[in-house]
Amino acid sequence: MMWGSGVQRTSSKRKKLIFQDLTLLRLIAFLFFIILYGYLTYERNKLWDNEYTLWQHTIAKSPNKPKGHTYLGIAYAKDKRYKEAYEEFQHALRLAPGDVEVRYNFGVLYAEKNEPDRAIIEFEAAIRLRPDLPDAYIGLASIYMEKGSYKQAAPLLEAALKIRPDRADILTKLGLTLAMSGEVDHAETIFKRALDKTPDNAGLLTNLGNLELVKGNPKDAIYYYKMALQINPEEPESLYNIALALEGLGKRDDAIRYYETFISLNPDGYGEAIGSAKERLKWLKGL
Repeated sequence: MMWGSGVQRTSSKRKKLIFQDLTLLRLIAFLFFIILYGYLTYERNKLWDNEYTLWQHTIAKSPNKPKGHTYLGIAYAKDKRYKEAYEEFQHALRLAPGDVEVRYNFGVLYAEKNEPDRAIIEFEAAIRLRPDLPDAYIGLASIYMEKGSYKQAAPLLEAALKIRPDRADILTKLGLTLAMSGEVDHAETIFKRALDKTPDNAGLLTNLGNLELVKGNPKDAIYYYKMALQINPEEPESLYNIALALEGLGKRDDAIRYYETFISLNPDGYGEAIGSAKERLKWLKGL
């Protein structure tokens, strides 16, 4: 299916939309790329959320227990002091070679340092040591997602979901994986399950809008984007993609308004999309 096949146009002479000739999978990749990698970075940062000085005090009291070294390593890693983090994790591992927390956090550390192959080894070790640890499956799945190996990521997320079916974040990550694999209908089901658990999640509403845009349903996409923007008026993906959908429906003035709002926000990490929005504005305004 080609983008634009279900979009009505006001004139047969109208210039083709910038994404009209993209294949389905390429369009999915475009719509979900920023969401996916921004989400992965955000989720990985959430994994490390402990006090720095607390663990220095713990080590001073109990230097031969691994926990203090593990969490001091986490504190160093949060500050991007990777050498010190590595040394603390190694110290913890010498004290407790089978400690699952150490292996898991080594995985997160290597992922942060962009050493995916070493991260995979550590996450797999954590899973072997404790098969009921959902975050180890999530960490491993995230590595495969960053590699573009979505078919390998999905079963890991499904395994994590069996352990913690209540977690909307696992459902969200699984939905993104399925979307990037082209499994649009399955992804939609998963996103809606996640939305049931977190109904005020603007990112999930944006994801559902993206799926509708992929399916050639711009009106339904706009419905979800507007819901997302009611929750977060500065949600960048919704602002940009609602402009795309409105342009596809021939609603020039509305599309211009959303493109301009998106550009004025100048969100970090959206350089390519900002450039594209500026080009669309030039054409829409006849410049």
